[in-house]
Amino acid sequence: MTNENDIWIVTDSNSGITEEEGKKLGIGIVPMPFTIDKKQYFENVNISRDEFFDMLSHGKKASTSQPSVSNLLSLFENGLKAHREIVYIPMSSALSGSCMTAKCLASSFMGRVQVVDNLRISCTQKQSVLEAVSLAEGGKNAQEIKTILESHKGDFRVYLSVENPDYLKEGGRIKDAELASYPLVDMRPVFQMESGNLIFYTKAKGIKNVQKRILEAVAYDMSHSFFGKDVIIKGAYTGSKEKGRQWLKTLSEYFPAHLISVDALPLSISCHTGPDSIAAACMEKIQEAPFVKYEI
Repeated sequence: MTNENDIWIVTDSNSGITEEEGKKLGIGIVPMPFTIDKKQYFENVNISRDEFFDMLSHGKKASTSQPSVSNLLSLFENGLKAHREIVYIPMSSALSGSCMTAKCLASSFMGRVQVVDNLRISCTQKQSVLEAVSLAEGGKNAQEIKTILESHKGDFRVYLSVENPDYLKEGGRIKDAELASYPLVDMRPVFQMESGNLIFYTKAKGIKNVQKRILEAVAYDMSHSFFGKDVIIKGAYTGSKEKGRQWLKTLSEYFPAHLISVDALPLSISCHTGPDSIAAACMEKIQEAPFVKYEI
């Protein structure tokens, strides 16, 4: 996929966009590494989803890290040999230092590399990438795309529930003290993403009640924060594809007026959520990007 301005859109694999999908749209994908037993892995390169969750089920600990500085620098240098400008959309700076690293590297390229920090991850990050492609095809330059995307950084809501919050605690995503205020005996927590950070939202007993809480939260946001706005709803999950299909069915039945997609959470995110997690997000469509016609 090309655009008249020759802007190359790049993101990381925490957007949920695979290498194959990226090739179809001409999007560059920076793989996010994670480590198990001192060995570094990349999703669909040297480990499958089944292998990953099997390791977790046997008590293996997974940790994440930033992309290699040398690899990212090489990607920018080679990308600018083939393209006039680059827009890089990494995961939220509130969740990883990879965004700041990319900004430092980008500063060497005289404005030709623009790094977007709009506090998104997973399906919300993916939507930003698709909107960036649309904006580039609509004639926006790299700086304009960055400005537009960052001006909408607060125009989304995410709700996440995990079966075992220990994964989030071990990864430093939440603190013990925070959950200590909300006893979770036979209960599952639901978190809300706020300014790129996860905060405790509510709890419920059983997956059906958890789903109900998430659906109600999204519906409330749509009728208040996003009232009268054109809203996109997306879901995410870890676990089997059947669980993903069921979550899609549940979301679609609750919001019949919306065309909803559900993605499997990337493994580098699953390191922090563990198995059997679900999420839903709603976000305002960027009106400056009216040409978003790709769904992956």
